[in-house]
Amino acid sequence: MAATTSGSARIKGGILIARLRFLRERGGDPLVARVLERLPADDRRVLTGQVLHVSWYSLDLNLRLDDAIAVELSPGDRKGIFLEMGRSSADVNLAGPHKAYVKVGDPHSLLSKAPVIYKSYYETGNRTYERVGDTTAVLRTFDA
Repeated sequence: MAATTSGSARIKGGILIARLRFLRERGGDPLVARVLERLPADDRRVLTGQVLHVSWYSLDLNLRLDDAIAVELSPGDRKGIFLEMGRSSADVNLAGPHKAYVKVGDPHSLLSKAPVIYKSYYETGNRTYERVGDTTAVLRTFDA
């Protein structure tokens, strides 16, 4: 069952699955257990249960999980660990559910789909794409 509260922002389970996979790849089940111990019991119940890609979960749960990961893995360099988590999530999702968006040799093809991809993970806010040049673009996220 998704961990949502009335009126709270929600995210798709794929984000949580990517985070848990990141932890398992970095340190296996012992690392997952250490991170989950930093979370409230309700969060642990959700994250040790069946997390589904297509189900909605509380954004607050995701934020607490991200914070617990940062505290456990990199308390002195939060920015660095968030970049690592983002890269890991992109590796998982661009080789999996979003593979159809990837056109080898054409990063703008993928970036132009950023607004659609965003909506598949987040219930609130939106993202825009603006091509600035052959090798540059601007992605903006609003109301997230």
